[in-house]
Amino acid sequence: MHFDQRQLTARLGVALVDQFVHEHLQWIFREQPVSDVGIDALIEQRVSRRATGRLIGVQIKSGSSWFRERTPDGWVYRGNPEHLDYWLGFELSVLLVLVDVDNKVAYWGHIEAGQVDLTSDGWKIVIPDRQRLDTTARGPLSAICARRRQLARPIVSSLQDQAQATTTSAATPSTSPSLKNPLLPAGQRMALLTLMSIGKRPASNRELRDRFGLTIRPQDRNALVRLGLIDVHRSGPRLVLELTDRGWAWCAQELGATQEPRLSNTNATLSALSIGVDRYLRRNMLTPADLFADDDWRRDEFGPSD
Repeated sequence: MHFDQRQLTARLGVALVDQFVHEHLQWIFREQPVSDVGIDALIEQRVSRRATGRLIGVQIKSGSSWFRERTPDGWVYRGNPEHLDYWLGFELSVLLVLVDVDNKVAYWGHIEAGQVDLTSDGWKIVIPDRQRLDTTARGPLSAICARRRQLARPIVSSLQDQAQATTTSAATPSTSPSLKNPLLPAGQRMALLTLMSIGKRPASNRELRDRFGLTIRPQDRNALVRLGLIDVHRSGPRLVLELTDRGWAWCAQELGATQEPRLSNTNATLSALSIGVDRYLRRNMLTPADLFADDDWRRDEFGPSD
C-alpha cells in the first residue's frame, strides 16, 4: 500500500504537537481522527494536576510548504473563506499550528476576526515566529482558555442571513445590534458605500471613475455580485452597477455598526465616517435611501461605454 511523504509529514506534525502539549504545556492532547472537517485535535488545560474542562481546537499544518511566505514577524498562512467561517463560528477558540518537522518546532496563531486580513480570493493571517508551542505558550493559551468565546458571523453567508433578517426594502434601516456585517476588503466596502452615496440608480464604471475616482476591480465586483449586494448589467452599450436590496441593507447595517478591529487605515476612516452619517440619519429619522436619493440626475449622464 502506498503511503506518500505528504501523509508521513502530516502524521509527524500531529505527533510533534502531541509531544509539545504534553511535555511543555503539560496539558492534555486529544486527536480527532474521525470525521475531521477542520479541527485536527482538542487540547485541554490542566492546572495543579487537574483537568479544567477548558478546551481549545487545533488545526495542524505540517511541512516546509507552510513556511514559504515569510514576513518580518512570521509566516503568512492563506486560506479559503469556508475554513475561516468554520473556525470563527466554532464553539471553542481555534489555534492554527504550523509545524516545522525538520527542526522539530511548532508555531501557533489564534484564529480570530481581528487577526485576519481578507484578500480578493480568500484571507490570510500571520503566524508569529515568537509564538512557539513550548513552555512560553502556557500563559497566552491559558488566557485564551479563560476568555469567553465570541462567535463571529460567517464571512461568506452572514450577508445573506443579515439581509433576510433586516428587510427586503431599501428604505428600512437595520436596527438589530446582534447582526454584524462581515469583514470585507476595503475596495469592496468603498464600492458599496460609493454606490449608496449615488442613490437609487445605476452608475457606470466610467462615472464611478471620473466622478469619484473609484476603480472597482473585476474580482471585487464579481465578489459583490456573488454576495447579492450589487447588480451588474448592460444598459445599451454601457455596463452599469447598482445596489440590490441586500446591498442597501448592508449599507444601513454598516452605518454606525461597531466594527471589528481593522488592519487598514482606509477601513478605519470609512468606519469613522459611517458612524457620523448614522448619527445624522437617526437624529433626523432618515434612511440611507432618503439621504442619498438623486431623483433629478439624468440617466443619460452615464457617459460613453467603458
